[in-house]
Amino acid sequence: MISVSHGPRHYPKQYRMVWIACAFILFIVIAEWTGIMYRPIEKAQQNLLADEVNRYCSIIGNVTESKKGQSYFFMQLESGEQLYVTIPYEYYDVNTRSSTVWYPTGTKIQVEGVLSLPDQRRNPGGFDETAWLLSKKAGVKLAAERISVLSEANGIWYMVCRIHNELERILYQTLSIEQADLAMALLTGAKHRLSDEFYAMTQRMGIAHIFAVSGLHVGVIGSVVLWSFHYMGWTRSWVSVVILAIGLGLYCMLAGLPASALRAAGMILLSALAIRLYRPPNALNYLAFAAMVILLDNPFLLWSAGFQLSFGVTLALLMFVSPIQKKLQFIQSEKMRSSIAVVLAAWLVSVPLTAWHFYTFSFLSPLFNFVLVPLVTMAVPLLLAGVVLSALLPMGMMLFMMPSKMVLWLLQNGTVGFQYVVGRTQWNIGQPDGLVMLLYIVFLILLWYRLQDKRYDTIFLVMLFIFVVGLSIPTEPKQDELLYLDTGQGSCAMLRTRAGEVVLFDTGAQTQELSSVLAWYGVNHIDAVILSHGDADHTNGLARVLETVSVAQIYVEESQKERSKVPDKITMPIDSEAVLQLNAHKIVLKPFVDNTNTTNRAELTAVLHYSDGAAAFPGDLAVSAVQQFIAGEEHITIWTVPHHGSRNSGSAYLYRQLQQKGVQYAVISAGRDNGYGHPHKAVLDWIDACKIARYSTAESGAILFILS
Repeated sequence: MISVSHGPRHYPKQYRMVWIACAFILFIVIAEWTGIMYRPIEKAQQNLLADEVNRYCSIIGNVTESKKGQSYFFMQLESGEQLYVTIPYEYYDVNTRSSTVWYPTGTKIQVEGVLSLPDQRRNPGGFDETAWLLSKKAGVKLAAERISVLSEANGIWYMVCRIHNELERILYQTLSIEQADLAMALLTGAKHRLSDEFYAMTQRMGIAHIFAVSGLHVGVIGSVVLWSFHYMGWTRSWVSVVILAIGLGLYCMLAGLPASALRAAGMILLSALAIRLYRPPNALNYLAFAAMVILLDNPFLLWSAGFQLSFGVTLALLMFVSPIQKKLQFIQSEKMRSSIAVVLAAWLVSVPLTAWHFYTFSFLSPLFNFVLVPLVTMAVPLLLAGVVLSALLPMGMMLFMMPSKMVLWLLQNGTVGFQYVVGRTQWNIGQPDGLVMLLYIVFLILLWYRLQDKRYDTIFLVMLFIFVVGLSIPTEPKQDELLYLDTGQGSCAMLRTRAGEVVLFDTGAQTQELSSVLAWYGVNHIDAVILSHGDADHTNGLARVLETVSVAQIYVEESQKERSKVPDKITMPIDSEAVLQLNAHKIVLKPFVDNTNTTNRAELTAVLHYSDGAAAFPGDLAVSAVQQFIAGEEHITIWTVPHHGSRNSGSAYLYRQLQQKGVQYAVISAGRDNGYGHPHKAVLDWIDACKIARYSTAESGAILFILS
C-alpha cells in the first residue's frame, strides 16, 4: 500500500484578505465590548466640555461634511475633534423647512454657540443621536447662534463646490422642482430635498436605498466609463485607471464621501487595477479590503445601518446571485434570470438588517425593487450625461435633459402608483433579539450550501426558517402599559394592554418618532386615536400613523373635525360624553367648549379608568375649564399637565384640588429648550408644593407607567 501525504492544509491564499478583515472586525467588537474604542471620543468630549458645557463659546474649524439645504453640518477643529453643528433657525426657509445657507466642505468657519453632549434615545425605538454621531466620529454638538466664514473652500473642495453648483443650476433650470429634487437625491444622496410624504413612501416600499449613493450609483458610473475605455481599446491602459480614479473620487466627494460609495469605488478601482496588472479579479477580497480601510478610518461605522446594509447586500450579491441564477434555468431570458437573482439575493440579507435597525418588514419590496430600480440605473447615467452635455452646449440643454425627465416621471409616478394600487406593504415586527439574528445567519449559510447542491436535509432548512419567523412575531405586553412619548413640543401617549388593544392619546409634534415607537413594539393595528384638538403639536404624527398601521376609530370634538384633517370614514365626532369600552378598562370622553378662550376654545378630554386608578388627559384646557373638568371626576391618579405646563393651564388652588382627588403623578409633555418657556416655573412650584411626583418628557424622554 502506498500512502501519499498532502502536507498541512492552508486557507486559500486568494481569500487571505477576507480572513484579515474578519480578524479586524472581531478586534473592533472586542474593543467596543471592553470600552477601549470609546476612549478617544470620551477624551474629545472632556477636552471640549471641560469648562464650557452648556455655556456660550467660540470655536474655529473646517467643515468636513455638509449638504446644501441641510439644517446641520460637521466641522473638525485644529486639535482633531469632530463637531456636529446645528444651523440657527433664522437661516431657515419656512416653506421648505430647509436651510437657506450652505457652508461647503473645506470652508474655514468660526462658530459661536452652546456646546452640549448628544442625546441618548428618547423613545423606545426612536432616533439615537449619540449612536448616529459616533458613526460620524463626533461626540459633541454645538447649537450655533452665529457663524462667520473665515475662508472659502479651496483646492479640490473648491472644484467639488463648483461642480455641485453647476449640477444644481442645470437640473433646476431644465426640470420641475419635484423632479430636480428627486434628481439631486439620486445623484448626491440629498434625500432631505424630497418631500416627507414621498420619502416615507419609499421607506415603506423598501426602495429608499436608491437615495443612498452606493454601488448602484457608483457601479453604473464606473461601468459606463469602463465600457467607454473598452470601446476605445484602453482597457489595460494606465490612463483609464487614472481617469476612473479621478472621476469616481470626485463623484464620491460630491456625494459627501458615504461609506457605501467609497466601498463601491474602491472595489471598481481594484478591479480595474487587477485587469491592468493581468491579475484575476477577486471581488470578495476587494470587498474585505474596502471594509477594512473604511473601518480603519472610523471603527464606529461598523454598527451603522448604512455600513451593514451596503457591505451585507454586496456580500449577498457575490455569494447568492450565481447559484440562484442556476436554479432559475427554466426562465428563458438571461436578463430576467439575472434581475430576479439580484433582487432575491439583496432581499435575503436586507430583511434581517432592516428588521434589526428599523423594526419593519416589507413583503413586496422585491417586486418594487425589480420594477423600479432599473429606472434608477437608467436615470443616473442619463442625468449625468445630460448635465455634461448641457454644460458643454447650453443651447441644447432642454433637449439633452429630455430623456432624464421621462425616466424621472416614470420613477415618480411608478412609485406613487404602486403605493396607490397595492396599499400598505410594510409590517411592524419590533426589533428581533440576538437569537433570531443568529439563527437567521445559520439559515443563510445552510441555504447557500443547499444552493450549491450540497447534501443535507432540506426539511431542516424549512423548519429552521419557520422557527425564525415564529420567533419574530410580535407579542403582547405582559402588563398593561401607559407610555408618554417625547415628541418634542407636543403631546402623545400610548396605551397597550395585555389583550392586544392599543389606544393613542394625541399623536405629537414629530412625525417620525411615533411611527418608530409603533414599529419597535410591533404595533400594526390601533383601536382608537383620541385627539384633544386639531393643533399641529397634537396631530402632526397622525398622517404617518395612518400610512403605516390600520386605525379603527379616530375620536375628535365635533367642531375640531375639520381642523384635524382626518378621513371622515374613520372619524368619530364627539358632541357629548361618550365611553370607549376596552377589554379590562374604559375611557370616558368629554368635550369642553370655552367660548371665552380664543386659542383653545374646544377640547376633547379623556379619562382612562383602570383597576385601581385613573389617568386624565385634559388637552390644552385653560385653568377655568380644567377646574370644571376635574369637578366631575371622583379619583385621578395620573395627571397630564395641560398645555405643556403653561402658566395659564393651572393655579395653586387647582393643584390642591388635584391633590385631594388623589393625584400621585403629574406628567408634562414639552420640548426641551422650547421657545415658550414650558413648563413654567410657577406650575412646577405648585406641583412640588402639593407633594405630587412630577415627570417631564423634556428631562426624562419617554415615561412608562405599568397599570395594575
